[in-house]
Amino acid sequence: MNSEVEAINYIMAGGEGRRLYPLTAGNKPKSLLPIGESMRCIDFTLDSTEKSGFLSIIAGYYGFAHLQEYVCKDNDHSILIKDSKLLGFGSLIEHLGILCQATTKNIFITPADHVHFLDYQKMLAFHTGNQAKATIVAIKPTDDPNHRMWVEKSGNISSYQGKPVEHAQQLHATGIYCFDIDFLIGVLKQRYITDKHFDITDVFRGLVKDKTAFAYLYNGHWRDIGTLDRYYEENIRISHREDRNVFVGNNYVADSASVANCVFLGKVSVGKNCHLKKAILTEEVEIPARVRLGFDRYEDEKRNIMITPKGIRVVSGGSSLL
Repeated sequence: MNSEVEAINYIMAGGEGRRLYPLTAGNKPKSLLPIGESMRCIDFTLDSTEKSGFLSIIAGYYGFAHLQEYVCKDNDHSILIKDSKLLGFGSLIEHLGILCQATTKNIFITPADHVHFLDYQKMLAFHTGNQAKATIVAIKPTDDPNHRMWVEKSGNISSYQGKPVEHAQQLHATGIYCFDIDFLIGVLKQRYITDKHFDITDVFRGLVKDKTAFAYLYNGHWRDIGTLDRYYEENIRISHREDRNVFVGNNYVADSASVANCVFLGKVSVGKNCHLKKAILTEEVEIPARVRLGFDRYEDEKRNIMITPKGIRVVSGGSSLL
């Protein structure tokens, strides 16, 4: 463990990504799903960690071999560890011995499926300046009631997933944390060492009661890509093409085809006189000539095309477009 870093970032990358199926079929971890034409989802937190001069500890399980191949290429800023099963935050307990070896005073805990450009150094300065035991990244309110919290002007959290507090600002908790590492290790040893099925938000709620939990307001872009709709929207958002398409790797689109607002995930072939819009096309999908996709819901359902709650068509190897 590098003794010179100010903090370590424990990246949670073990999830199965069921809500992103079929993109995660074939043991593909959601942390490696493409965002735009050159990035993977995990790259955002890895880049922010490296720019801050911190060390990344990446805990993986599902699709571990793919994760290992990707993060270990020319990378001396990360340590990759494997969970014994799908553990969630229980991964921290399973690898408690590694945390105990750390000489740093602070630990970030971040999901691998969030897109953001967070400056961890600024967050760390806020965390240490308030002598906080825990700090969570907060953004302006969303329509998700499960992540609401009320924050005082000082940044102190008055209520977390609870009732509104007068004179406090309502914000949205992102699930990106910074903890005093000695405090976190102590809690894990005392309360959870025999139970790997714990949720770190329980620890956080206790700190809110003790007035030692703070919220760091982040005004930049943040997105959790944990569903097909959010994944699609994030890709289209960063597309610089006039047709709003995203092409990952090599793909073929016939000159006579019309394609707009689609995400191509590599080795996709689109035949002559096709008309496609608002779709995710997984790897090695072949669209035969004269197919219309994304225009008629009844016709697409009849062809067994997956349709998301927001109407995005998802075409995989099991779809029938004949």
